[in-house]
Amino acid sequence: MQFYHLLDYCVKQVGSGAQVKLETLQAGTINQNYCLSIDDHKYLVKQFSGNRWLPIDRNKTFDLQLQLAQLQLAPFPIHLSDKQDVYIEQWLEYKPLSMEDDDKDICIDALAASLIRIHGANAQCPALDLPAHWQRYLKAMSDPDKKWRKKTQEYTTLWRKYEARYGDDFVLCHNDLHLSHVSPVQALYLDWEYAGTSCRFFDVLACILANQFEQHNADALIRRYIELSDFHREEVLQRIRTLQPMVIFTHQLWWQANQHQSLKRQKPAK
Repeated sequence: MQFYHLLDYCVKQVGSGAQVKLETLQAGTINQNYCLSIDDHKYLVKQFSGNRWLPIDRNKTFDLQLQLAQLQLAPFPIHLSDKQDVYIEQWLEYKPLSMEDDDKDICIDALAASLIRIHGANAQCPALDLPAHWQRYLKAMSDPDKKWRKKTQEYTTLWRKYEARYGDDFVLCHNDLHLSHVSPVQALYLDWEYAGTSCRFFDVLACILANQFEQHNADALIRRYIELSDFHREEVLQRIRTLQPMVIFTHQLWWQANQHQSLKRQKPAK
């Protein structure tokens, strides 16, 4: 959807005004984000394009975020287009924490407390089938030597064993909790695209990966999470060791698929 068509579409969804402006925000890896201003009201607009390969049902994500907003965990979603390519939500004015600009201990504490709060939420959400996600990524990428497929089979077996043994670990998870997704004052969290019922310790590791923590910061987050929970330290560390290769593998598969799809979009049409 072209810029001015997008502006016109959004105004039709939320209402017109005397002063209307659509500002481009910093783009994500896949999505384009905008700030829509209509008089004194603001909205976050996301435009999804070229990402049908992602294992995301945006209707279910919209319903989940509506539930999370009612639980005061997320901004209120306002609209999702029929084609699932335009999304509008309540604008959140906040200053995110930064490991570069703020006290690192404060940042670590905020992430650990956020994870604990999310994991303890009484939300009804769909299960995140990780092996099914891996299969979607495989279909969207090139794997001529079948090395990724072989690794997927190996990790699928390990994941299913983990599910069967540690069913109590499966709770609401964000799965992409970067510091920029945490609003410390309002205690709200953004970007729930990969959320679902999954393993809490996988979520902790995904948070570490999303923030690109060095080892000492990763250790600090795990330690703080343990302090805020009722889990035994050695049990947590054992599960972390089991899950860490699968977290890294998930990111690698996602990256390979994203790169392959990006190259396909860049090829000129014949």
